[in-house]
Amino acid sequence: MTPDAASWVPTAPDLHVIPAGRHWDAIQVHAFDGAVVQCGYRAPVIHDREHMTVTWLVPLGAATGWQLPSVARLLVAGQPVRVPPAPWTLPPESPPVVYWTSAPGNGIVHNVDGLRDVLARMARLFPTVGWDEP
Repeated sequence: MTPDAASWVPTAPDLHVIPAGRHWDAIQVHAFDGAVVQCGYRAPVIHDREHMTVTWLVPLGAATGWQLPSVARLLVAGQPVRVPPAPWTLPPESPPVVYWTSAPGNGIVHNVDGLRDVLARMARLFPTVGWDEP
């Protein structure tokens, strides 16, 4: 575990699936949209190259009632989130399929208003982009 990493951040060298709603809720967007958001907002984020998503972990209940743009979805109450071990961060030469874009620390976004503002700005820039459910 890295310094200040939360107890739920995996330490074993494998990917873990942790249900949202236990330690945190999650805001998830497509990877392209997540790259746009990351340009305006810095926080620990999980990039999943296989599922093409970027996920921010937020305090339980912090995003409840948000009017999320169509490019984002809120994961709560048991919805699975693939969480990499703390050491899986950029910039390795060949990043794992799921990795942290920076050291996770406690892994949770503390400035949720900042994240919400950037998501709202992104929705104004790309109003026709939406989340396609499988």
